[in-house]
Order: sequence, then structure tokens, then C-alpha cells
Amino acid sequence: MVPRSAWQLSSLFLIGFALAFDSSEAATRLEQAEQLFHTGNGHAAEKIYRSLIREITSASTVPEASSEVHVRALSGLLGVALRYGDHPLAEKTIEAATTTFPSNPGLLTRAGEYMLYRGRLEDARSLWSRALELDSEAMEARYRLAELERSQAPQRDPKAPYQWFEKRFRSKQPIAPNDLEWIGRACLRLEKYEWDGAQKAYQDALDA
Repeated sequence: MVPRSAWQLSSLFLIGFALAFDSSEAATRLEQAEQLFHTGNGHAAEKIYRSLIREITSASTVPEASSEVHVRALSGLLGVALRYGDHPLAEKTIEAATTTFPSNPGLLTRAGEYMLYRGRLEDARSLWSRALELDSEAMEARYRLAELERSQAPQRDPKAPYQWFEKRFRSKQPIAPNDLEWIGRACLRLEKYEWDGAQKAYQDALDA
């Protein structure tokens, strides 16, 4: 069963009662919200994310499959907060995310992004480092740590923080499509624009 969230204690939502949660129908609504967000309609997406989170946390029966929906809805809501500078929403979402899913690298990475946005660099570093401890392949967290290192130690070789990505790419091990963006970004930092197709992979990731 999905763990109950701190969200239930928040005044941010009115908690209702539901007998069961339909994860398949929720997945469709989640995709709709993500599409709305990516096409510039963040406020409409926010309503769906809020509704999904409310339904999950108030349902008496929640399928295990709904965990992914819950994680993506929390991540999406934090994305909305970042886009519109809604700090109270961001703080509430991070509290709920890190309480309910303390070992989810993706949510930790997104929370670190918000900390960076607020100038809380050590908090960002801590969250991204934790994400990497949980998953050494958490490429966005690794890339954001590399960016932070590059900005805080300009006297060092600026390419050094990104060399892991080249080794990873050349290992020929499978790379998840969502991770191609971070491989490509590192490619640009290393000024290795050919990288045996890494640049094309980066563009494909952006176009996806």
C-alpha cells in the first residue's frame, strides 16, 4: 500500500473520502496534466495534480500502482511552484514528497532544484547527493551537482565535473531515454559535440 502523506495534515487541500482509487483513470489524467504543463497551461495542470494527490491520500484503498502516479503528481506540482515562484506551495510539496517518498531520487532531485532556485546551495547539494546515494544512475542529480561544483570552484578544470558522463556514455551500457538530455548537456560542457551521436541523442531528448 502507498504510505500516507504529510499532505493529509496540510490545509492546502480539503480531504474527502473515497472508497477506492482508480490508478488507470488517474494515469490518464496525469498525462493530461503533464501535457498542459508543457504547453504553458501550468495553472490548469496544477488543478489536476492537486486533485490526484487529494484523491490518493484520502482513499481507503490505494493500489500499489498508484505510487508512480503519486510521485509524478508531486513532482509536477513542484514544477508548477517553481514556474510561478509559489514558495508556500513548493515548501508544502517538498514536505509531502520527502515524508511520503524519502528514498525517491527523482523527487529529491526536484526538491534540490527548488533549493537552488532559493539560493540554498548546501541544501541543494545535500538533496542531490542523497539522490546519488540511492541511485548512482540518477543523472540529473549528478549533472546538477557537476554544475554546482563548476560554479563554486571556477579555479578548477571546468570540464572535470562532467567526465563521468563521457565514461558512462562510452561504456555502451543502455541509457534510459529520459537521461539522454543530461548526457547531451555534459557533452556540450566538455565541448565534445560529436561524441559518437551524443549530440543527436541530446536533441532527440529535447524534441521528445
